[in-house]
Amino acid sequence: MILFIIGLSAAVVGAFGPMLSPGFVDIAEEMHITVNTLSQATAWLILTLGLCVFLINPIAKVYGKRPIYLIALIDLFACSVWAGATDTYPSFLGSRIISAIGMAPYEILVLATIKDLYFVHERGTRIAVWNLFLLCGIAGGALISGYIIQDLGYRWTFWVCAILFGALLIATFFLVPETTYVRPPTPAMTDQSSASSKA
Repeated sequence: MILFIIGLSAAVVGAFGPMLSPGFVDIAEEMHITVNTLSQATAWLILTLGLCVFLINPIAKVYGKRPIYLIALIDLFACSVWAGATDTYPSFLGSRIISAIGMAPYEILVLATIKDLYFVHERGTRIAVWNLFLLCGIAGGALISGYIIQDLGYRWTFWVCAILFGALLIATFFLVPETTYVRPPTPAMTDQSSASSKA
């Protein structure tokens, strides 16, 4: 269940980045900007995502993976609502940049979660499942969003993402416990720490 929820979250995150590409021309006209300017929003999102992945793993080591997943989904839900409701390009760009912070855990922490849950000989299949979710989101997201943009408008791509992220936030809160094992201190460790503090 944990792998399914995190994998499904990764699929929606994978779709979230490139989902606007089928409607770039129509969206640019609606925002009164060029297609080149609009495409920069995706470039900024990818740049921010690339910078954030270096920070997520150390933060998860200190605070645990579950809080990071929950904060990421709250961020993605809020940014989806923000992007769906905004009328100006600077605000839209801000929502895309900040949403990259929420996308980062699903690019870097899932492997660590799989490591926590499964033995070494079981991990290959689970990593393949996560990759399947992620790649289906990246490849299939643009296909599905093309129909949404054509029939309902580009804002509905964000509203659909907001609905999905909201449902995944609830599922993560109730069904995804912390997977990091915190080993209780042993007497030998306690003696070493007290000896080092005296020294």
